[in-house]
Amino acid sequence: MMYTRIFTLVVLLINLNLTLLSAQNDHLKGLTKVDLLQMPDVNIEPDKYPVYNTFGQKLTDVQVLQAMMSQKYLPDLYVDNNGDIKAIVLRPVSIEENISLKPIPEEIDNNSESFDALVKAMANPNLVEGSSAPDFEITDINGKKYSLQSLKGKVIVMNFWFTDCKPCKVEIPELNTLVEKYSAEDVVFLGFALDDNSKLDPFLEKTEFKYTMFPNSKNVADSYKISGYPTHVVIDKDSKIAFSTVSYSAITTLIIERNINKLLGKE
Repeated sequence: MMYTRIFTLVVLLINLNLTLLSAQNDHLKGLTKVDLLQMPDVNIEPDKYPVYNTFGQKLTDVQVLQAMMSQKYLPDLYVDNNGDIKAIVLRPVSIEENISLKPIPEEIDNNSESFDALVKAMANPNLVEGSSAPDFEITDINGKKYSLQSLKGKVIVMNFWFTDCKPCKVEIPELNTLVEKYSAEDVVFLGFALDDNSKLDPFLEKTEFKYTMFPNSKNVADSYKISGYPTHVVIDKDSKIAFSTVSYSAITTLIIERNINKLLGKE
């Protein structure tokens, strides 16, 4: 009798596992896996193709970008009978693949010539280091007014972004860490969002962003000739452009921090 019960339990567990596995793969039914090398020009965009993890859970655009930037995952493409991509699965890299990848090192010699060259390549060509920063007068989401003139004597860290910008959202936790690190210093962190309050307020209710935030900042972005997002600009205590960088990378916050420290006399 006991053996019969054990056998029945085992059968039930096997059936349960098979059901779970089947549910996990429902999104891949009728699709064929193809090698990424066969379709090298494919961009992993959640807005264009549904992207899943290996458990069958659909990933958000931010989760996809974070996974790809970590270099710990690779995409498997699944196509229909016409060869059209219908799903992408991000899976952990194998040991062999990990060896072939060249991850960004955890410790970077930020005094090396190669590092300086990389920083230079990431800069906004429209913002000349040492030139006077364009003036601005703007009101934050709480109704407080700010201007470049009123902030003279402080290091100003500017972030130009908008709520639908995927890399902008990915870097927010790292930027919050910067704000915390320099909370006792003469450094102000200003977030210039392109969005109006109707879009910015609901976003900030769900996502903590510790920068002082300004809605409807397109005029400021235009005066700083911002051409890509996110863009970061650091202004020295004399209101001169000290540094800029366009787009998001794994070393963005590192190079922002390095420039803040230089202006504070910590390097």
